[in-house]
Amino acid sequence: MNCQMRKISIYLMLVAMLVLMILGVPVFAGGGNGGGSGGGVSALTIETVSPSDGEANVGVEGKIELVFTNNVVNMSVSENNMTCFKLLDASNKEVAIYVIMGDDQVDPTIKNNITIQSKAPLKENTEYKLVISPELMSKNGITLGTETVLSFTTLKSKSNVSIYTIGMIVVIGLISFTAFKKRKNSAK
Repeated sequence: MNCQMRKISIYLMLVAMLVLMILGVPVFAGGGNGGGSGGGVSALTIETVSPSDGEANVGVEGKIELVFTNNVVNMSVSENNMTCFKLLDASNKEVAIYVIMGDDQVDPTIKNNITIQSKAPLKENTEYKLVISPELMSKNGITLGTETVLSFTTLKSKSNVSIYTIGMIVVIGLISFTAFKKRKNSAK
């Protein structure tokens, strides 16, 4: 009987150790940023923005591309993040925009990318500010934390460029005409 009790005790201890090992695994799970790099929880910041902050002579098509350090398009945060952007003109009037996010489940390579597109072309030679709310959140629950303002200025009027182009053509034409006349006169 003593031998049988011993076998049962060993069996129960093995089962208990197995249960503890299975239940103990989640305790060691890390926060991570969902990037797969093995790092811990990282702050949410802007990695790149185009046009860059303070850039001049930006096209009037109104496209702003942002790349963040963490996943900001996942369905768990996308609804919140859609409301975190405002584009303001020089008089601080809000410009109508689309906030464009891809589906990170379909294409994981775009999980950190958000594109802002104005609904209409922007005005020429005008300063604009993109305001990003501190509530912008990544999939891992980290928020931007502070309001971020990025500014850029659109191209000067195309009509000025056209006038300069026409002027250059006229000058080149006059030079060519004068050279042609001199050649013709010297040939006589």
